Amino acid sequence: IDPNWAGNLIPLYQRYTGDFVEFLRPQTIIGKFGNNGIPGMRAIPFNVSIAGQTSGGTGYWVGDGQPKPLTRFNTSLTNLGWAKVANIAVITEELIRLAVPSAEMIVRDTLAAALIERLDIDFVDPNKAAAANNTSPASITFGVSALASSGNSADNVRTDIAAMLTVYIAANITPTTAVYIMSARRALSLSLM
Repeated sequence: IDPNWAGNLIPLYQRYTGDFVEFLRPQTIIGKFGNNGIPGMRAIPFNVSIAGQTSGGTGYWVGDGQPKPLTRFNTSLTNLGWAKVANIAVITEELIRLAVPSAEMIVRDTLAAALIERLDIDFVDPNKAAAANNTSPASITFGVSALASSGNSADNVRTDIAAMLTVYIAANITPTTAVYIMSARRALSLSLM
């Protein structure tokens, strides 16, 4: 094909126009929020300070003309910077052209699996502190006080869940939208109790 005539109109390779992030996000813990009955999270822009509530207030009944009591709730300030997780793989033109099944799909899926694992582990790891210079955020469980498990029987699980929810209730926060994040193996074990 003459490159000066129509050769440039017939590409040797299909151009990939899909967005890798949109492929990756629904497969992560964070990407599952807002889908299939799991409550959504608030969309917050990067590089902002966010005031969060750490306890609830109290309401009171009062008589007509009586003074109204004050309530109090606690807040905290969190800075949300920006960070990214990334990986790169190199494949040859021959592999792209000749591989069956498609090398691009295998590489895409392998890159995605590695990123999903990193994002999910770091999202819930209680030992994951924020890295310097905003290169990596802390996990959602970093710095929380862990509750020791009472065992692995069905009664123990009920006791543990009650203890966990009691912390919310003691802070006057209603845990009506609680989400339990666990491995598939643990979810299966719990469902069989």
